[in-house]
Amino acid sequence: MRRAKIAIKQAEQLQLQHQNHSSNSKPQKGGKKKGKNKKLTSNGAAPNQNTNNSTPTPEDEEDDFEFLLLNVKRGLCRGLVRFFAALKQAGLVQENEYEFTSNQRIFEKRYEPFAAIQQPPPLSYDDYLKGSDFSKVPQKDLLASTSECFNVSKSMIEKLLAQIPTTDPSYLPIQEDELRQLAKVCVGNSIYLQKLKQIIGEGTTKASVSIDVNTNKQFCTIKIG
Repeated sequence: MRRAKIAIKQAEQLQLQHQNHSSNSKPQKGGKKKGKNKKLTSNGAAPNQNTNNSTPTPEDEEDDFEFLLLNVKRGLCRGLVRFFAALKQAGLVQENEYEFTSNQRIFEKRYEPFAAIQQPPPLSYDDYLKGSDFSKVPQKDLLASTSECFNVSKSMIEKLLAQIPTTDPSYLPIQEDELRQLAKVCVGNSIYLQKLKQIIGEGTTKASVSIDVNTNKQFCTIKIG
């Protein structure tokens, strides 16, 4: 679990690199930059330092890989939810109207298999509505947040791809081909997000929106025509 926490920390650091890119410190006059002091843990070691000097086992590497992969998928989910919200804000998509069912009924049936799990408590429909409501988020902020989700996920995928050659194939939770598919999903959505920004700038709502799952069956690419 210690190495799993390190993997989470690495994912958070990748996200912070994108958030703080414009706030890097300026070079000091008359000399070289001073190195940043590393924050020490309770035992005096740096957070990413292996204090017991033991070689990571394949199981350790698998844990690290899986946690970083989990962050990739979380970032993609968040990016897609925000992308759909941005499309709704721009007036390019509308809420579905059903004759024999409702959004709440669809939600309840979809999450019904998880109802038997007591901890954590199952997500309620009201909580789902609150968590997916971006109506009060400024359009500019929503677009920036969406773009950041895809960019950070792409950076984490590149990190995972770099680890594959040194990882035992039998411990890999995902194959290289599928990782590259996820990278293409990040790039594709980023491109169409830029197109959405262009459409918003033109002040038009005349554009078609389609869902493409040819690149990856689990995560879609939202196309704007």
